[in-house]
Amino acid sequence: MAIMMNNYFHDVATALLAASAFVIHAIVRTQAVMASREASLFFLRTYDQMVKFFRFALWWIIIGGIPRTVFYTSFEWLTPRTNCRCLH
Repeated sequence: MAIMMNNYFHDVATALLAASAFVIHAIVRTQAVMASREASLFFLRTYDQMVKFFRFALWWIIIGGIPRTVFYTSFEWLTPRTNCRCLH
Protein backbone atom coordinates (compact mmCIF):
# COMPACT_ATOMS: atom_id res chain seq x y z
CA MET A 1 0.00 0.00 0.00
CA ALA A 2 2.84 2.39 0.83
CA ILE A 3 4.52 1.74 -2.52
CA MET A 4 1.25 2.38 -4.34
CA MET A 5 0.77 5.70 -2.49
CA ASN A 6 4.38 6.67 -3.20
CA ASN A 7 3.86 5.96 -6.90
CA TYR A 8 0.68 8.05 -6.91
CA PHE A 9 2.34 11.00 -5.17
CA HIS A 10 5.34 10.66 -7.48
CA ASP A 11 3.00 11.08 -10.47
CA VAL A 12 1.29 14.05 -8.78
CA ALA A 13 4.69 15.64 -8.13
CA THR A 14 5.56 15.24 -11.80
CA ALA A 15 2.34 17.03 -12.78
CA LEU A 16 3.02 19.74 -10.17
CA LEU A 17 6.51 20.25 -11.56
CA ALA A 18 5.18 20.68 -15.09
CA ALA A 19 2.37 22.99 -13.95
CA SER A 20 4.77 25.11 -11.89
CA ALA A 21 7.13 25.48 -14.83
CA PHE A 22 4.23 26.51 -17.06
CA VAL A 23 2.96 29.09 -14.54
CA ILE A 24 6.45 30.53 -14.05
CA HIS A 25 6.82 30.85 -17.82
CA ALA A 26 3.38 32.48 -18.12
CA ILE A 27 3.93 35.04 -15.35
CA VAL A 28 7.35 35.99 -16.73
CA ARG A 29 5.79 36.71 -20.11
CA THR A 30 2.84 38.56 -18.57
CA GLN A 31 5.05 40.70 -16.34
CA ALA A 32 7.16 41.70 -19.35
CA VAL A 33 4.06 43.01 -21.12
CA MET A 34 2.52 44.74 -18.08
CA ALA A 35 5.28 46.99 -16.79
CA SER A 36 3.44 48.43 -13.77
CA ARG A 37 4.16 48.40 -10.05
CA GLU A 38 1.18 46.14 -9.32
CA ALA A 39 2.25 43.67 -11.99
CA SER A 40 5.76 43.57 -10.53
CA LEU A 41 4.42 42.89 -7.01
CA PHE A 42 2.13 40.18 -8.34
CA PHE A 43 5.03 38.70 -10.27
CA LEU A 44 7.32 38.61 -7.24
CA ARG A 45 4.72 37.00 -4.97
CA THR A 46 3.58 34.45 -7.53
CA TYR A 47 7.10 33.65 -8.66
CA ASP A 48 8.22 32.97 -5.09
CA GLN A 49 5.30 30.58 -4.53
CA MET A 50 5.80 28.77 -7.82
CA VAL A 51 9.51 28.31 -7.15
CA LYS A 52 8.63 26.72 -3.79
CA PHE A 53 6.17 24.35 -5.50
CA PHE A 54 8.74 23.61 -8.20
CA ARG A 55 11.49 22.77 -5.70
CA PHE A 56 9.15 20.65 -3.56
CA ALA A 57 8.01 18.70 -6.60
CA LEU A 58 11.55 18.24 -7.88
CA TRP A 59 12.76 16.88 -4.54
CA TRP A 60 9.72 14.62 -4.24
CA ILE A 61 10.42 13.23 -7.71
CA ILE A 62 14.03 12.54 -6.78
CA ILE A 63 13.37 11.12 -3.31
CA GLY A 64 10.14 9.32 -4.22
CA GLY A 65 11.75 7.92 -7.33
CA ILE A 66 14.19 5.84 -5.30
CA PRO A 67 11.63 3.38 -3.86
CA ARG A 68 9.72 3.47 -7.13
CA THR A 69 12.84 2.35 -8.97
CA VAL A 70 13.73 -0.27 -6.36
CA PHE A 71 10.27 -1.87 -6.33
CA TYR A 72 9.52 -1.42 -10.04
CA THR A 73 10.03 -5.04 -11.03
CA SER A 74 7.98 -6.41 -8.13
CA PHE A 75 5.15 -3.89 -8.19
CA GLU A 76 4.64 -2.11 -11.51
CA TRP A 77 6.20 -4.64 -13.86
CA LEU A 78 4.52 -7.68 -12.30
CA THR A 79 0.90 -6.97 -13.36
CA PRO A 80 1.52 -6.42 -17.10
CA ARG A 81 3.93 -9.34 -17.17
CA THR A 82 1.46 -11.78 -15.61
CA ASN A 83 -1.26 -10.62 -18.02
CA CYS A 84 1.09 -11.08 -21.03
CA ARG A 85 0.90 -7.40 -21.95
CA CYS A 86 4.60 -7.03 -22.61
CA LEU A 87 7.25 -8.68 -24.68
CA HIS A 88 9.68 -10.97 -22.92
